[in-house]
Parts: sequence; C-alpha cells; structure tokens
Amino acid sequence: MRALAKIFRARFLRLARRVVPSDELPPGPMGQAWVVFAKATVQGADKVLEYLGRYVHKTAIADHAITSIDDRSVTFRYRDSRTQVSARP
Repeated sequence: MRALAKIFRARFLRLARRVVPSDELPPGPMGQAWVVFAKATVQGADKVLEYLGRYVHKTAIADHAITSIDDRSVTFRYRDSRTQVSARP
C-alpha cells in the first residue's frame, strides 16, 4: 500500500499543479506520507451486477407509466413536478 500511496500522491500533485500554481498549494500534505485505502475488485459478472444493483435501482420511466410501445415510439404518462398535473406527451 505504501507504493500505491506514493504513486497516488505524485499523480494527484501533478494534476493539481496543472490547475493551481505550486505556490498556492498548501505545504502540509505535500511532504507527508499519504495513506491509501484500496479494496479488492469485485470478481465475476454476478458480483458486478449485485454491486451495481444497489446503486442503479430506478429507471427514467417506470413500467406503470408506459401506455404503449411500437417499433418507432414509446408513449408514457408523467406528472409535471411544478404543477402536479398528469399528462401524456
């Protein structure tokens, strides 16, 4: 982990210097050892889907709002959040 911390610190500082002139960077963290926490990667498609499923659980259009589907279009109901009026496009 120490090697990873050195690499991360060097990369972070290089990118920070592109944005902020070096005389404006605070001196404290530059000379100190950094601690990096890295977890093992998720292995296998089923584990990736399980992980993503915890974060990607809502869709843009709920199934119950879809009124029709054909080869060229999808028709759905929605509620205008400003007026609270239901409508169909």
